[in-house]
Amino acid sequence: MENKVLKGWLAALFSVLVLWGLNNVMIGYCAKILEVNYLIYTCSAFISASFMLLAIGGLKDDLAKETLRSPDTLMFGLIMLLGYLLTLSLFFYTSSTEGAFLQRISMIFSLLVAWIFMQRKPSIINTIGAIIVLIGIGLICKDIPEDIRGIIYLLMFLEGAALTARTFAAETHKTYNRAIRESEDPKLKTRIVGFVMFLVSVVFLIFSLMFATLQTYYPVFENSSIVPVLSDFYDYKSIFAGLIAGIFLITPLRIIEFFSANTIKSENFLALAAVSPFATLFWEWLLEPLTGISTKSFSINDWIAGSIITFGCLLTAIYQMYRTKKYGLEKWRDYIKTYDENDMHVYHSKDIVVKTLYHYNDDVNYSAEALA
Repeated sequence: MENKVLKGWLAALFSVLVLWGLNNVMIGYCAKILEVNYLIYTCSAFISASFMLLAIGGLKDDLAKETLRSPDTLMFGLIMLLGYLLTLSLFFYTSSTEGAFLQRISMIFSLLVAWIFMQRKPSIINTIGAIIVLIGIGLICKDIPEDIRGIIYLLMFLEGAALTARTFAAETHKTYNRAIRESEDPKLKTRIVGFVMFLVSVVFLIFSLMFATLQTYYPVFENSSIVPVLSDFYDYKSIFAGLIAGIFLITPLRIIEFFSANTIKSENFLALAAVSPFATLFWEWLLEPLTGISTKSFSINDWIAGSIITFGCLLTAIYQMYRTKKYGLEKWRDYIKTYDENDMHVYHSKDIVVKTLYHYNDDVNYSAEALA
């Protein structure tokens, strides 16, 4: 068991310090230097990654069939794809490192959405961590040139919203939720995400081809890096760059994410992920002679802001680790073994128990008195 946990930590470190940073650099390189079409690149990356995930995880599975039939799958997959497109757009205007730090705005969005719409009141530590992150993001935004400040703000907020929506869509996606939260089999998790990515990328590619035909003969957008034309579908730069990213970066990232979450737990993995922007900076600097992307624009102010953001993320992640160790993971599962998600009365009853336990910091006695 100890050997498996050690492998989990080593895999997580490799994912965060190597793969995550390289993927961010790859996105920045493709957006700024190769000038790929974002949509073709993303679909190529998703399709190649989904084939690899399905080859590793297998095809035969009841949950996989349910995934393909679920209307939630298309919505969840579209949010994943939209988030990737927005990342490409953001990294076009910023360095990969700055973009990685600005993505942490999703932490603020997640807290607000959970508080306002799901009645999950944030703890004091979570609030302090979010404020610290917001201060760091503000310091980075202060140095953004005025001529591109508006578009970067827009992309940052849209991507923050997309990443938050992806998190909550995953939480409500029945088959994905069962595979990720309830199964101990990493192959099942790999298989489900493979089906999600494959379905949405193929559907999106078909619609893109139809729209590209219209854009080619009746152009609506001029010189767009997002909206494709027919020639983009045989643009070797967009296709092969996406294939390389999908096979060598996205696939191992997803596999290690599931393996590590299964061995060292998600909260520990997220704590490590807080340092990923600095890993991105290292790879951006190391590969500068190959990519031609300079890191000289990363100033002392960016170092300070990045350190502040990382501290805020680590504070929140470490608190979550402490909370999980003290109270356990998802206390409500100890008292509600099964429930019919299609019966809304039962589902709402479960939701009341979950929110009550969360409100009273998983104190069973206080929660029981409040519900009595």
